[in-house]
Amino acid sequence: MKLNFLEKDYFLNTLGNKVFKKSIRKKFNLSPKKLKLYQQAFCHRSISPDPAINNERLEFLGDSVLNLIITDYLFSKFTNLKEGSLTIIRSKLTNRHSLNKLSLDLGVSDLLRCNKRIKNESECIYGNALEALIGAVYLDRGYNFTKKVILNLILNSKNDIEKTIISENNYKGRLIELDQKKDMNVHFDIEEIRQDKKTVYKVNVFINQILQGTASDKKKKNAEQRASFIAYQNYISEKTDVN
Repeated sequence: MKLNFLEKDYFLNTLGNKVFKKSIRKKFNLSPKKLKLYQQAFCHRSISPDPAINNERLEFLGDSVLNLIITDYLFSKFTNLKEGSLTIIRSKLTNRHSLNKLSLDLGVSDLLRCNKRIKNESECIYGNALEALIGAVYLDRGYNFTKKVILNLILNSKNDIEKTIISENNYKGRLIELDQKKDMNVHFDIEEIRQDKKTVYKVNVFINQILQGTASDKKKKNAEQRASFIAYQNYISEKTDVN
């Protein structure tokens, strides 16, 4: 890989290999094996137009890997949701706004090297760099390792997948509105279960006598919202499929 530009004129004169590697380890909890891939991931084309050096190709790869990781996670995690709902959720988690916010939360801006004018004009470069980083991790450590790293970063950040989805909307309130406006029968069945001397709340949500959502949590409110989220998404998906 042609990286003389990075080695001689760029990273060694700014961060240095040791400091750069330490920053990667601290921010993303991973230890690079092929450091040059990570250097390339944080090199914007405004610094180097050479596609063998800037992060555009890695961004292209990382975009696909990220979508697969999120798809894999949602498919396994939300087994009650249909294809339409899964697609909507994946879009919310991987859209440009979400990636920009996540990248800034993770401190990508501290590592990205680009023209100052570009840096001041667009936040998209940070989301793009995050995708390039994902591409670098994938080439360096493989899919399973990349999935573990990315999910840990997302789940431990302000962009927690499930909390982000649920907190954006009061799904219990939405179901109550449907009950009132559309003359539907929405019923919440709440069961208290003792586990290891602690109480766990299991909530089943029925819409028109059909079980649409189930969730358990130590807090009743959280269980209600999670079950309502699943029930609402299933109900909307059914209506969408019919239409």
